[in-house]
Amino acid sequence: MKILKKFVYITLGGLSLALGAAGIFLPLLPTTPFVLLAAFFFGASSERAYERLINMPFFGNIITSYRNKTGFSAHTKITTLALLWSGLLISALFMNKLWAYVTLGLIGLCVSLHIVLLGAKK
Repeated sequence: MKILKKFVYITLGGLSLALGAAGIFLPLLPTTPFVLLAAFFFGASSERAYERLINMPFFGNIITSYRNKTGFSAHTKITTLALLWSGLLISALFMNKLWAYVTLGLIGLCVSLHIVLLGAKK
């Protein structure tokens, strides 16, 4: 039973990490919650997988910042906002519908507010 739980957790961790990676490029898919979920699953199942995740340049910084409650640097916030709004703009242009502009704009504003209000890195 313990081996099955480990297998399920590693599988869920891998799936969460894949969704987090996809969230970098897809504006409506959040990256951070999926990366944190992957850290939970890997931490509960495999020390080796957890250490590999923590040592990844981009994902490791997300987990470390969250765990230490240090927030994100100004550079990270600016980059995140630029990628967010670029993705939203491209998505809206492809849809070319008023409801898409309004919906994506509201989502962008809410996510931007959340990012800006995250604690500043010290």
